[in-house]
Amino acid sequence: MSQLENQIKGIAKESGAALVGIASKERLYDAPPSGKPEYLLPSTESIISFAVNLDRNITRDFISKKDWLSHCKERKQLARLLYGIGDRMVDFLKSEGFEALEVDVNNNYRPEPGGEDEDIMVA
Repeated sequence: MSQLENQIKGIAKESGAALVGIASKERLYDAPPSGKPEYLLPSTESIISFAVNLDRNITRDFISKKDWLSHCKERKQLARLLYGIGDRMVDFLKSEGFEALEVDVNNNYRPEPGGEDEDIMVA
């Protein structure tokens, strides 16, 4: 793994990410139009994705219909966390001379009939 990849993964994990992945844009070659990172950033070469953990008890209570409010509050906190991680990643990459942007959490950035939400960041 390159020093840049290590730095990217380190920043994401220090910021609260549980998982971090980096892939070339070719990894999404067969994706539907909403999954094409070049739509937002034509110079895209790589995609950085990261995930955060849901609280198992809160999720279990939500799925079993015991408590929906705690899940809603957690999702709001996690969205803030994801945006914070994304902001740090974009700032770092730009400071290193790369073009980078963050895609909105759980939103279609390129709506299409039958399309699914995409959570990716392109760099």
